[in-house]
Amino acid sequence: MEMRIYEILRVTSYIVISLAILIALFTTNRRTSKEFKILLFFLIATGLNTLVIRITSNHQIRNHFIQNIYNYIRFPLLAWAYFHFFKTRRSNWYKLSIAFWLITPLILLYSLVDYGWNTLHTPYMVAGSVFVIICALLYFFFLFNADNVLQPFRFPLFWSSVGLFFYFLSILPSFGMFNLLMADDLVLAKRVFILSNAMAIVMYSLISFDFLIQWKQQKSLTF
Repeated sequence: MEMRIYEILRVTSYIVISLAILIALFTTNRRTSKEFKILLFFLIATGLNTLVIRITSNHQIRNHFIQNIYNYIRFPLLAWAYFHFFKTRRSNWYKLSIAFWLITPLILLYSLVDYGWNTLHTPYMVAGSVFVIICALLYFFFLFNADNVLQPFRFPLFWSSVGLFFYFLSILPSFGMFNLLMADDLVLAKRVFILSNAMAIVMYSLISFDFLIQWKQQKSLTF
């Protein structure tokens, strides 16, 4: 039963990610704010990673190094999106992204020495997840204290931040012990995959919705 649920969620997540990329490509233009252009690259990187992971898994090729490369791409991209959001709105919280970029090489060096490339770099996965969660919370705090935000549900990055917050919050505990689960408890690891795929569906759906809202607002401003 769990295996069937996992397969359904996995295929659904592939479809949702593909649709998110198409929606982002369709709605992105020269007037699109920079943070959404960065999110587009994040979605493309996610789609490519998903495709390569699937192909290598089908051929029983060890692919943890691919996931590591993806993590060192996706978290800096998300940091860039929040950096631009806070920087353009004159909030000092953009410095958090700078701090994250500075510690990334240090965590990479530590992980390469301690894990190598063929084992998941769980310290960076945990650090990246905590960083995104904090950025999302700071974003919500910014909206709560901003006097000029009349429609927070339509504000740039709102729904993306909701999706990112709940996705990384839900899977954060499993990141720290992922390698241990894969080695000692495959049943529990499979349940983690089920949760991850379910939350990924929610996250990428909300990101797609965010792109559509911003695109609709752009169209309304042109008339």
